[in-house]
Amino acid sequence: MSNNLINRVICKIFNCYDSDTVNDVKHCLDVYDIRTLYQERRLAFLHKASLLDNTVLRTVLMCCS
Repeated sequence: MSNNLINRVICKIFNCYDSDTVNDVKHCLDVYDIRTLYQERRLAFLHKASLLDNTVLRTVLMCCS
């Protein structure tokens, strides 16, 4: 659903309604799908958390992932 909203906004801003053009604009602006953004941010967070020395936080994060 959120990806549809992003596509509609790009269509209105750039006045383009072809899906290939919308995908090209998203690529040029580095706008990714919501799922891709979520996965990238989650991996970055887990990577930074793995560098911590706090054993309690590391234990909690290992149980959640």
